[in-house]
Amino acid sequence: MPHTNQTTIRSLSLPIIIPLLFLLGLGFLLIQAQQAQAAGVLSVSINAGYNLVVDSNVQSPSTFAPRAATIIGRFCNTGDTALTNVYGYIGDGTTPGTYPARDSTSPSAFATQYPHLANTGSYAFTHVGGAVGTADASRFIGTLASGQCSNQYWHMTYPACANTGAGNPVEPPCSTAPVWGATNVDQDDLSLDLQIWGSSDDGSVLGDDWTMTMRNEISAMANKIQPNPAGEWFNTNTSTVYPGDVITSNGILYSLGNIRQGFDNDGDFTPDYNAWL
Repeated sequence: MPHTNQTTIRSLSLPIIIPLLFLLGLGFLLIQAQQAQAAGVLSVSINAGYNLVVDSNVQSPSTFAPRAATIIGRFCNTGDTALTNVYGYIGDGTTPGTYPARDSTSPSAFATQYPHLANTGSYAFTHVGGAVGTADASRFIGTLASGQCSNQYWHMTYPACANTGAGNPVEPPCSTAPVWGATNVDQDDLSLDLQIWGSSDDGSVLGDDWTMTMRNEISAMANKIQPNPAGEWFNTNTSTVYPGDVITSNGILYSLGNIRQGFDNDGDFTPDYNAWL
């Protein structure tokens, strides 16, 4: 009789244990799938212009040419969980604060495209980081919640003059050729690259490469704007304005010296007009 009871228990338990194990396995797979779907995803995009103004009078002692540009890196969490220890970087994609250099002495293609720069050393953007120098090219963003973005503003300078034959940089007014080469030829205008990338505890991600070209343009003069009322440029609540803050300008009589038609930015074979502020 005891033997019969044990056999009965076994026969009754098999139909119960098998579905139970199946349900447990299915639940485990569902949990694993939910965990795989729940992740932070870091995306990096670049917001910058395509052209950089090099004064058409850059060789004249009267030149007053712009030399700096602002580049925006936008870091967003497009995933469904928070990203931690997020960093943003600008540079050559590997070393923050060091931008890709174009060597005029080695590739023949460079000398062909930029004959006025041939055999004059290398050309690259220079990071403007203030007291911290190139360390400014690495920014700690912190935690990005799902759907949250952070804009980082970086500054750099760009060359306006060809280097000397020894490869030493030259500042305006240029004693050498302007980097834009021939006045009416835009194909020989020097172009340089940069990269913005990011990282988090979930890994690294590289943004798109960005190319900017130094163009022969008449620089807009800052004294063409008249403040209103006198001496008050912006309508703000505090005396300090930080990068990324929203401000309202109350200047009047704007005359920005728009860039006349010359560059086909959108590729529709019609010269475009540009305004720089």
